[in-house]
Amino acid sequence: MLNNFYSKVFIVLLLVMTGCQSKKESTTSNWEIKPTAQQLSITQIGIDTVFVNLPKFSYRGFWKMDGSQLLYFDKMYGAVSIFDKTGKFVSTPLSKGKGPREIDSWCKNGSNNVLFEGYRIYQYDSKWQKIKVSSLNTDSTISKKELIDKPKASFLEVYEVKYFQNNHTMLDSTNVLFNIESPHPKFNRYFSAFAKAYYQQANIFARVNINTGKWEKNLLHYSDYYVAHPNVPNFSNWSYDMDASKLYLNFDADSLIYIYDKQLKPLYAFGRKGVDMNQKYIETTTYKEAIKVFSQERAAKGFYSAIKRIAKLDLTFRCYTTGNSEADIFDDDDANNRRMQIYKGTVLVGDVQVPSRFNIIGYDENFIYADGYLDESNEKLAFYKFKIPTL
Repeated sequence: MLNNFYSKVFIVLLLVMTGCQSKKESTTSNWEIKPTAQQLSITQIGIDTVFVNLPKFSYRGFWKMDGSQLLYFDKMYGAVSIFDKTGKFVSTPLSKGKGPREIDSWCKNGSNNVLFEGYRIYQYDSKWQKIKVSSLNTDSTISKKELIDKPKASFLEVYEVKYFQNNHTMLDSTNVLFNIESPHPKFNRYFSAFAKAYYQQANIFARVNINTGKWEKNLLHYSDYYVAHPNVPNFSNWSYDMDASKLYLNFDADSLIYIYDKQLKPLYAFGRKGVDMNQKYIETTTYKEAIKVFSQERAAKGFYSAIKRIAKLDLTFRCYTTGNSEADIFDDDDANNRRMQIYKGTVLVGDVQVPSRFNIIGYDENFIYADGYLDESNEKLAFYKFKIPTL
Protein backbone atom coordinates (compact mmCIF):
# COMPACT_ATOMS: atom_id res chain seq x y z
CA MET A 1 0.00 0.00 0.00
CA LEU A 2 1.09 3.57 -0.59
CA ASN A 3 0.60 4.16 3.12
CA ASN A 4 3.82 2.23 3.66
CA PHE A 5 5.78 3.78 0.83
CA TYR A 6 4.58 7.27 -0.09
CA SER A 7 2.89 8.85 2.89
CA LYS A 8 6.03 10.16 4.56
CA VAL A 9 7.31 11.75 1.37
CA PHE A 10 4.00 12.74 -0.21
CA ILE A 11 4.17 16.48 0.42
CA VAL A 12 7.81 16.79 -0.62
CA LEU A 13 7.23 14.84 -3.80
CA LEU A 14 4.15 16.82 -4.69
CA LEU A 15 5.92 20.11 -4.27
CA VAL A 16 8.75 19.19 -6.58
CA MET A 17 6.94 16.89 -8.96
CA THR A 18 6.69 17.62 -12.65
CA GLY A 19 5.72 15.29 -15.41
CA CYS A 20 2.82 13.93 -17.43
CA GLN A 21 -0.19 11.82 -16.58
CA SER A 22 -0.67 8.46 -18.25
CA LYS A 23 -3.14 8.19 -21.09
CA LYS A 24 -6.59 9.43 -20.16
CA GLU A 25 -9.54 7.03 -20.19
CA SER A 26 -12.97 8.14 -19.08
CA THR A 27 -14.93 5.90 -16.72
CA THR A 28 -17.81 8.24 -15.87
CA SER A 29 -21.35 7.02 -16.46
CA ASN A 30 -24.28 8.58 -18.23
CA TRP A 31 -26.71 9.32 -15.42
CA GLU A 32 -30.48 9.59 -15.57
CA ILE A 33 -31.13 12.95 -13.89
CA LYS A 34 -34.60 12.92 -12.37
CA PRO A 35 -36.43 16.26 -12.17
CA THR A 36 -36.48 17.42 -8.55
CA ALA A 37 -39.67 19.26 -7.71
CA GLN A 38 -39.71 21.79 -4.87
CA GLN A 39 -42.69 21.80 -2.52
CA LEU A 40 -41.37 23.48 0.61
CA SER A 41 -43.65 22.68 3.53
CA ILE A 42 -40.85 22.69 6.14
CA THR A 43 -38.95 25.94 6.60
CA GLN A 44 -37.92 25.51 10.23
CA ILE A 45 -37.63 22.81 12.88
CA GLY A 46 -37.52 22.96 16.67
CA ILE A 47 -34.24 21.45 17.82
CA ASP A 48 -33.67 20.28 21.41
CA THR A 49 -30.13 20.15 22.79
CA VAL A 50 -29.56 17.19 25.14
CA PHE A 51 -26.56 17.83 27.40
CA VAL A 52 -24.68 14.87 28.88
CA ASN A 53 -22.37 14.45 31.84
CA LEU A 54 -19.09 12.83 30.86
CA PRO A 55 -16.30 13.75 33.31
CA LYS A 56 -13.38 13.13 30.97
CA PHE A 57 -13.51 13.56 27.23
CA SER A 58 -11.69 15.30 24.43
CA TYR A 59 -13.37 17.61 21.94
CA ARG A 60 -12.34 15.45 19.02
CA GLY A 61 -15.18 12.99 18.79
CA PHE A 62 -18.49 12.11 17.19
CA TRP A 63 -21.93 10.73 18.07
CA LYS A 64 -23.64 7.69 16.58
CA MET A 65 -26.94 5.98 17.32
CA ASP A 66 -27.22 2.25 18.01
CA GLY A 67 -30.79 1.13 18.54
CA SER A 68 -32.07 2.92 21.65
CA GLN A 69 -28.63 4.15 22.70
CA LEU A 70 -26.44 7.11 21.77
CA LEU A 71 -22.70 6.44 21.56
CA TYR A 72 -19.99 9.08 21.89
CA PHE A 73 -16.73 8.04 20.22
CA ASP A 74 -13.79 9.98 21.61
CA LYS A 75 -11.24 9.98 18.81
CA MET A 76 -8.31 11.17 20.92
CA TYR A 77 -8.90 8.95 23.97
CA GLY A 78 -9.90 5.92 21.91
CA ALA A 79 -12.98 5.63 24.12
CA VAL A 80 -16.65 4.71 23.63
CA SER A 81 -19.28 6.04 26.05
CA ILE A 82 -22.93 5.00 26.00
CA PHE A 83 -25.98 7.14 26.89
CA ASP A 84 -29.70 6.58 26.75
CA LYS A 85 -31.93 8.81 24.64
CA THR A 86 -32.53 11.20 27.54
CA GLY A 87 -28.78 11.82 27.82
CA LYS A 88 -28.31 9.66 30.94
CA PHE A 89 -24.84 8.10 31.14
CA VAL A 90 -24.85 4.29 30.92
CA SER A 91 -21.21 3.18 30.71
CA THR A 92 -17.82 3.55 29.04
CA PRO A 93 -17.16 0.01 27.84
CA LEU A 94 -14.04 0.88 25.87
CA SER A 95 -11.16 3.21 26.64
CA LYS A 96 -7.56 3.69 25.57
CA GLY A 97 -5.50 0.61 26.29
CA LYS A 98 -8.34 -1.74 25.33
CA GLY A 99 -8.90 -0.48 21.81
CA PRO A 100 -7.53 1.82 19.12
CA ARG A 101 -5.25 4.70 20.10
CA GLU A 102 -7.58 6.90 18.07
CA ILE A 103 -10.96 6.10 16.54
CA ASP A 104 -11.57 7.13 12.94
CA SER A 105 -14.92 5.47 12.32
CA TRP A 106 -17.43 2.89 13.57
CA CYS A 107 -20.08 0.64 12.10
CA LYS A 108 -22.23 -2.31 13.12
CA ASN A 109 -21.86 -5.84 11.77
CA GLY A 110 -24.97 -7.59 12.99
CA SER A 111 -24.74 -7.27 16.78
CA ASN A 112 -20.97 -6.76 16.68
CA ASN A 113 -19.13 -3.44 16.72
CA VAL A 114 -16.35 -2.61 14.26
CA LEU A 115 -13.88 0.24 14.85
CA PHE A 116 -11.35 1.60 12.38
CA GLU A 117 -8.03 3.31 13.02
CA GLY A 118 -6.09 4.03 9.87
CA TYR A 119 -5.16 0.64 8.45
CA ARG A 120 -6.33 -1.42 11.44
CA ILE A 121 -9.75 -3.00 11.98
CA TYR A 122 -10.96 -3.83 15.51
CA GLN A 123 -13.93 -6.15 16.00
CA TYR A 124 -15.91 -6.36 19.26
CA ASP A 125 -19.00 -8.27 20.33
CA SER A 126 -22.20 -6.59 21.56
CA LYS A 127 -20.67 -6.18 25.04
CA TRP A 128 -17.50 -4.60 23.63
CA GLN A 129 -15.30 -7.62 24.26
CA LYS A 130 -12.55 -7.79 21.66
CA ILE A 131 -12.96 -10.49 19.02
CA LYS A 132 -10.29 -9.77 16.43
CA VAL A 133 -7.82 -7.21 15.14
CA SER A 134 -6.68 -7.19 11.51
CA SER A 135 -4.67 -4.89 9.26
CA LEU A 136 -5.38 -3.81 5.70
CA ASN A 137 -3.22 -5.61 3.17
CA THR A 138 -3.15 -6.47 -0.51
CA ASP A 139 -1.40 -8.99 -2.71
CA SER A 140 1.17 -7.12 -4.75
CA THR A 141 0.39 -7.35 -8.47
CA ILE A 142 2.97 -4.92 -9.81
CA SER A 143 6.58 -4.02 -9.21
CA LYS A 144 7.55 -1.05 -7.09
CA LYS A 145 9.17 0.53 -10.14
CA GLU A 146 5.97 0.28 -12.17
CA LEU A 147 3.96 1.72 -9.28
CA ILE A 148 6.34 4.66 -9.02
CA ASP A 149 6.88 5.36 -12.71
CA LYS A 150 3.59 4.37 -14.35
CA PRO A 151 0.69 4.57 -11.88
CA LYS A 152 -2.74 3.49 -13.09
CA ALA A 153 -6.16 3.96 -11.57
CA SER A 154 -6.63 0.19 -11.60
CA PHE A 155 -3.70 -0.43 -9.22
CA LEU A 156 -4.96 -1.12 -5.71
CA GLU A 157 -1.58 -0.05 -4.38
CA VAL A 158 -1.91 3.49 -5.74
CA TYR A 159 -4.58 4.34 -3.11
CA GLU A 160 -4.65 4.80 0.63
CA VAL A 161 -7.31 5.27 3.29
CA LYS A 162 -8.94 8.69 3.07
CA TYR A 163 -8.57 10.16 6.54
CA PHE A 164 -10.59 13.34 6.09
CA GLN A 165 -14.32 12.70 6.62
CA ASN A 166 -14.16 8.95 6.11
CA ASN A 167 -17.07 6.60 6.64
CA HIS A 168 -17.20 2.81 6.95
CA THR A 169 -20.28 0.73 6.12
CA MET A 170 -20.72 -3.04 6.03
CA LEU A 171 -21.77 -4.28 2.58
CA ASP A 172 -22.48 -7.72 4.04
CA SER A 173 -21.28 -9.71 7.06
CA THR A 174 -17.71 -9.84 5.73
CA ASN A 175 -17.00 -6.83 3.51
CA VAL A 176 -16.74 -3.18 4.47
CA LEU A 177 -16.89 -0.12 2.20
CA PHE A 178 -14.84 3.00 2.94
CA ASN A 179 -13.39 6.12 1.29
CA ILE A 180 -10.01 6.11 -0.44
CA GLU A 181 -7.79 8.52 -2.39
CA SER A 182 -4.47 8.51 -4.16
CA PRO A 183 -1.48 10.54 -2.92
CA HIS A 184 0.72 9.39 -5.79
CA PRO A 185 2.87 12.23 -7.19
CA LYS A 186 1.79 11.33 -10.73
CA PHE A 187 -1.82 10.48 -9.97
CA ASN A 188 -3.57 12.92 -7.64
CA ARG A 189 -6.19 15.68 -7.49
CA TYR A 190 -3.92 18.57 -6.48
CA PHE A 191 -1.80 19.26 -9.55
CA SER A 192 -3.62 20.72 -12.52
CA ALA A 193 -1.50 18.59 -14.88
CA PHE A 194 -3.08 15.44 -13.41
CA ALA A 195 -6.37 16.53 -11.85
CA LYS A 196 -8.79 16.16 -14.75
CA ALA A 197 -7.54 12.69 -15.64
CA TYR A 198 -7.56 11.76 -11.95
CA TYR A 199 -11.23 12.69 -11.58
CA GLN A 200 -12.10 10.73 -14.71
CA GLN A 201 -10.30 7.57 -13.66
CA ALA A 202 -9.84 7.37 -9.90
CA ASN A 203 -11.93 5.19 -7.62
CA ILE A 204 -13.39 6.61 -4.41
CA PHE A 205 -14.25 3.47 -2.42
CA ALA A 206 -12.47 0.31 -1.37
CA ARG A 207 -14.01 -3.02 -0.45
CA VAL A 208 -12.13 -4.88 2.28
CA ASN A 209 -12.65 -8.22 4.05
CA ILE A 210 -12.74 -7.31 7.75
CA ASN A 211 -11.65 -10.77 8.87
CA THR A 212 -8.50 -10.99 6.77
CA GLY A 213 -7.93 -7.28 6.15
CA LYS A 214 -7.59 -8.08 2.46
CA TRP A 215 -8.12 -5.02 0.25
CA GLU A 216 -9.99 -6.75 -2.55
CA LYS A 217 -11.48 -4.18 -4.91
CA ASN A 218 -11.90 -0.47 -5.63
CA LEU A 219 -15.25 0.94 -6.67
CA LEU A 220 -17.12 3.97 -8.09
CA HIS A 221 -15.84 7.31 -9.32
CA TYR A 222 -16.08 11.06 -8.88
CA SER A 223 -19.02 12.83 -10.47
CA ASP A 224 -18.63 14.66 -13.76
CA TYR A 225 -18.69 17.97 -11.87
CA TYR A 226 -15.01 17.48 -11.02
CA VAL A 227 -14.02 16.64 -14.58
CA ALA A 228 -15.51 20.01 -15.54
CA HIS A 229 -14.03 21.76 -12.45
CA PRO A 230 -10.73 19.96 -11.77
CA ASN A 231 -9.00 22.73 -9.80
CA VAL A 232 -11.09 22.72 -6.60
CA PRO A 233 -9.46 19.89 -4.58
CA ASN A 234 -10.54 21.46 -1.27
CA PHE A 235 -14.12 20.61 -2.21
CA SER A 236 -13.64 17.17 -3.75
CA ASN A 237 -14.76 15.18 -0.71
CA TRP A 238 -17.88 13.04 -0.52
CA SER A 239 -20.31 11.53 1.95
CA TYR A 240 -22.75 8.68 1.59
CA ASP A 241 -25.37 6.58 3.32
CA MET A 242 -26.88 3.19 2.61
CA ASP A 243 -30.28 1.72 3.30
CA ALA A 244 -31.30 -1.88 2.70
CA SER A 245 -31.40 -1.51 -1.08
CA LYS A 246 -29.51 1.63 -2.18
CA LEU A 247 -26.43 3.79 -1.72
CA TYR A 248 -26.87 7.60 -1.63
CA LEU A 249 -23.71 9.44 -2.70
CA ASN A 250 -23.14 13.16 -2.20
CA PHE A 251 -20.16 15.33 -3.22
CA ASP A 252 -19.03 18.61 -1.64
CA ALA A 253 -19.49 20.83 -4.69
CA ASP A 254 -22.13 18.93 -6.68
CA SER A 255 -25.84 19.66 -6.11
CA LEU A 256 -26.87 16.19 -7.31
CA ILE A 257 -27.34 13.11 -5.12
CA TYR A 258 -26.30 9.91 -6.92
CA ILE A 259 -28.22 6.69 -6.27
CA TYR A 260 -26.79 3.19 -6.72
CA ASP A 261 -28.37 -0.19 -6.11
CA LYS A 262 -27.04 -2.67 -3.54
CA GLN A 263 -24.59 -4.03 -6.13
CA LEU A 264 -23.34 -0.44 -6.61
CA LYS A 265 -24.74 -0.11 -10.11
CA PRO A 266 -25.88 3.42 -11.11
CA LEU A 267 -29.63 4.06 -10.97
CA TYR A 268 -30.38 7.79 -11.14
CA ALA A 269 -29.51 11.19 -9.65
CA PHE A 270 -31.61 14.01 -8.24
CA GLY A 271 -31.19 17.14 -6.13
CA ARG A 272 -31.46 20.92 -6.02
CA LYS A 273 -28.93 23.59 -5.13
CA GLY A 274 -28.98 24.91 -1.57
CA VAL A 275 -30.10 28.39 -0.53
CA ASP A 276 -27.70 31.29 -1.13
CA MET A 277 -24.61 29.11 -1.46
CA ASN A 278 -21.34 30.88 -2.23
CA GLN A 279 -19.58 28.45 -4.55
CA LYS A 280 -17.05 30.88 -5.98
CA TYR A 281 -14.20 28.59 -5.02
CA ILE A 282 -10.56 29.58 -5.26
CA GLU A 283 -9.03 27.42 -7.97
CA THR A 284 -5.58 26.00 -7.19
CA THR A 285 -3.01 24.21 -9.32
CA THR A 286 -0.63 22.73 -6.72
CA TYR A 287 -0.83 21.00 -3.35
CA LYS A 288 0.86 23.96 -1.65
CA GLU A 289 -1.70 26.42 -3.04
CA ALA A 290 -4.63 24.23 -1.98
CA ILE A 291 -3.45 23.66 1.58
CA LYS A 292 -2.69 27.35 2.06
CA VAL A 293 -6.36 28.29 1.59
CA PHE A 294 -7.97 25.07 2.85
CA SER A 295 -9.34 26.23 6.23
CA GLN A 296 -10.44 29.63 5.01
CA GLU A 297 -12.21 28.17 1.98
CA ARG A 298 -14.03 25.55 4.07
CA ALA A 299 -15.33 28.28 6.38
CA ALA A 300 -16.12 30.93 3.77
CA LYS A 301 -17.69 28.90 0.95
CA GLY A 302 -20.77 26.73 0.50
CA PHE A 303 -20.62 22.97 0.09
CA TYR A 304 -22.75 19.87 0.66
CA SER A 305 -21.77 17.52 3.48
CA ALA A 306 -23.50 14.85 5.56
CA ILE A 307 -26.31 12.81 4.02
CA LYS A 308 -28.72 10.50 5.85
CA ARG A 309 -31.40 8.24 4.40
CA ILE A 310 -34.39 7.06 6.46
CA ALA A 311 -35.98 4.54 4.13
CA LYS A 312 -38.97 3.78 6.38
CA LEU A 313 -40.07 7.40 6.03
CA ASP A 314 -38.83 7.78 2.44
CA LEU A 315 -36.84 10.80 3.64
CA THR A 316 -33.34 11.88 2.66
CA PHE A 317 -31.61 14.58 4.72
CA ARG A 318 -28.64 16.48 3.33
CA CYS A 319 -26.73 19.10 5.30
CA TYR A 320 -24.84 21.87 3.57
CA THR A 321 -23.07 25.13 4.28
CA THR A 322 -23.84 28.43 2.57
CA GLY A 323 -20.55 30.20 3.31
CA ASN A 324 -19.49 32.67 5.99
CA SER A 325 -18.29 35.99 4.58
CA GLU A 326 -16.89 36.96 8.00
CA ALA A 327 -14.67 33.89 8.34
CA ASP A 328 -10.94 34.50 8.67
CA ILE A 329 -7.93 32.37 7.82
CA PHE A 330 -7.94 30.72 11.26
CA ASP A 331 -11.53 29.45 11.08
CA ASP A 332 -12.57 25.97 10.00
CA ASP A 333 -15.89 24.74 8.64
CA ASP A 334 -17.48 24.77 12.12
CA ALA A 335 -17.64 28.56 11.65
CA ASN A 336 -19.68 28.16 8.47
CA ASN A 337 -23.43 28.77 8.22
CA ARG A 338 -25.25 25.44 8.05
CA ARG A 339 -28.59 24.36 6.60
CA MET A 340 -30.32 21.08 5.85
CA GLN A 341 -32.40 19.92 2.90
CA ILE A 342 -35.20 17.37 3.39
CA TYR A 343 -36.32 15.27 0.42
CA LYS A 344 -39.46 13.11 0.33
CA GLY A 345 -38.59 10.70 -2.44
CA THR A 346 -37.07 13.07 -5.00
CA VAL A 347 -39.17 16.09 -3.96
CA LEU A 348 -37.51 18.84 -1.91
CA VAL A 349 -39.98 19.41 0.94
CA GLY A 350 -37.78 21.22 3.45
CA ASP A 351 -34.80 23.54 3.71
CA VAL A 352 -34.01 24.65 7.25
CA GLN A 353 -31.28 26.34 9.26
CA VAL A 354 -29.39 24.00 11.63
CA PRO A 355 -26.47 24.41 14.08
CA SER A 356 -22.85 23.98 13.02
CA ARG A 357 -21.61 20.36 12.91
CA PHE A 358 -25.24 19.19 12.72
CA ASN A 359 -25.32 15.67 11.30
CA ILE A 360 -28.25 13.23 11.54
CA ILE A 361 -27.35 9.89 13.12
CA GLY A 362 -30.67 8.04 13.61
CA TYR A 363 -34.29 8.11 14.68
CA ASP A 364 -37.00 6.42 16.74
CA GLU A 365 -40.78 6.58 16.57
CA ASN A 366 -40.86 10.17 17.83
CA PHE A 367 -37.56 11.93 17.19
CA ILE A 368 -34.66 12.24 14.80
CA TYR A 369 -31.25 12.49 16.50
CA ALA A 370 -28.17 14.40 15.38
CA ASP A 371 -24.51 14.87 16.22
CA GLY A 372 -23.13 18.32 16.62
CA TYR A 373 -22.68 20.00 20.00
CA LEU A 374 -19.13 20.42 21.32
CA ASP A 375 -18.43 23.51 23.46
CA GLU A 376 -14.80 23.35 24.49
CA SER A 377 -14.70 26.77 26.18
CA ASN A 378 -17.55 25.82 28.55
CA GLU A 379 -16.66 22.10 28.68
CA LYS A 380 -20.07 20.95 27.47
CA LEU A 381 -21.06 18.00 25.31
CA ALA A 382 -24.51 17.29 23.86
CA PHE A 383 -26.49 15.75 21.04
CA TYR A 384 -29.53 17.14 19.24
CA LYS A 385 -33.01 15.82 18.59
CA PHE A 386 -36.09 17.09 16.76
CA LYS A 387 -39.55 15.74 16.02
CA ILE A 388 -40.08 13.76 12.86
CA PRO A 389 -41.66 16.12 10.31
CA THR A 390 -45.31 15.56 9.45
CA LEU A 391 -45.61 15.32 5.68
